[in-house]
Amino acid sequence: MKIEKEEFITIKDEVVKYAKPYQSHEDIEKFSSHIEEKLENFQPSMMVYGTYNAGKSTLLNALFGKEEMAKTGDSPETSTISDYTYNGYTIYDTPGINAPQEHEAITTEHLQKCELILFVLSNGGSFEERFIYEKISEIVALNKPLLIVLNNKMGIEKNSQEEKEQIDKININLSKIGDEKGIDKIESKVTLCVVDAKLALKAKVENKKILLKKSNIQQLETEINRLLQNSGEKEVVNALNEYINQFIYSSLDEIDKQLDNPEIQKTEELITYLEKLKQKNLIELKNIVSETASLSMNKMLELLTNPQNKIDISVVIDDVIEELQTKINQQIKTIQEEIQLRIDTLNSDLNEINIQKDSLNIELQHNDTSMELNSDNQVSKAVHAGAAVAVNFVPPVVPVAGLPIPARAIAQVALAIFSVFSGSSGAKEQAQAQLDAKRAQYLSSKNKVDDFGYDLKNKFFDSIDSSIVELFDTTLKNLYDLSKQLSSDNQTLLNDKKQLQKLLR
Repeated sequence: MKIEKEEFITIKDEVVKYAKPYQSHEDIEKFSSHIEEKLENFQPSMMVYGTYNAGKSTLLNALFGKEEMAKTGDSPETSTISDYTYNGYTIYDTPGINAPQEHEAITTEHLQKCELILFVLSNGGSFEERFIYEKISEIVALNKPLLIVLNNKMGIEKNSQEEKEQIDKININLSKIGDEKGIDKIESKVTLCVVDAKLALKAKVENKKILLKKSNIQQLETEINRLLQNSGEKEVVNALNEYINQFIYSSLDEIDKQLDNPEIQKTEELITYLEKLKQKNLIELKNIVSETASLSMNKMLELLTNPQNKIDISVVIDDVIEELQTKINQQIKTIQEEIQLRIDTLNSDLNEINIQKDSLNIELQHNDTSMELNSDNQVSKAVHAGAAVAVNFVPPVVPVAGLPIPARAIAQVALAIFSVFSGSSGAKEQAQAQLDAKRAQYLSSKNKVDDFGYDLKNKFFDSIDSSIVELFDTTLKNLYDLSKQLSSDNQTLLNDKKQLQKLLR
């Protein structure tokens, strides 16, 4: 990781260089310090998140077995972030998602920083509120490992029908929000534990083993340790990239606010929005490929190592390719519609600004001559800056006709795998008789499936990259050209913005 750490330091320095005029000294220091600290201790951290009064602090106390480790009974107005060391890892306790809006930025900042999220709900209050599941869907969309804890304040018996009904309600609500947000099988992307935090704390403090088992805290501890140990450098790098991107986006927004021409401001705001949309969809589309490919590879391995299997492996391969093409083309169509809507809105806004300026220009002709001739007058500057702008400033989005997957290349891979295993029935029979042969068959199958998955993902990733570039870059180029035509008075701002956009991860 030495090269990657050095790369992060270089990127951090470049971001600070171009963002410094638009961010407070405090925010610049926080940004630099976090990256430096994370690179010094290159391991994941966990954030305890969730609704106020769900029992987050009691749960933390139960994990540590100490009554006063985290303060309980705090009002929702608190904006305190507390950090604790748990088995060598850092855990942050943050305000609830229903805390006052002015503290929301604090929680959002830590959400960007942390690799793992522990989200606490309570069956003693409402755990069916829509805003809870919207927040969960946002975390899942960030591709962060998420562990949901249902704090059993009601003392429901473990494995009872009532507990099952509550778990089912959570999964149903997750499924609904996943369908709305376009997150396929969202309930399979999280882990859910039911824990009685108050009982667990009592059991640990009083050393009551029966109560400890009843509280189910040990299952939660096992899941937390599994997540922390399985999450490594990849999650840290992903979180750092996301943190850097969010800081850059914040800087871009500040630059947009400083632009002194309403037309160029509208144009640059759309450029910023589309850059964010481009990055977001690249990540989402590649996540779809990775998840679908992983599930399919598991299915293929199971089929290939099962001596009773009669299913043609090429059918499975065709199905996964078709499924991926359908999912990705649907999302690309949605992206096209979103871009076109934003372009139409920009054209309407610029047209309205131009009409207003024409009207203002007529009025100015009847005013004092000294105002018209004053080259320093900002109103006069704005009028003349927009005089040459016409209707339909940015042309419509050129549709992408579907994801250009190199089907022949993938079919060749499929054929190669099929040929490897189509003649292996004899080997399967021998594998039943000899354990070593069976193990060799399994390893051979796994290697072939892994090779296929690697090749499949790379081909889809390449196609996604080319499709997203084709979809966004022509529109962005038109917007950049329009921005240049509209004003030359904001060149420093626009140059800084361009440099920051190049640093997006």
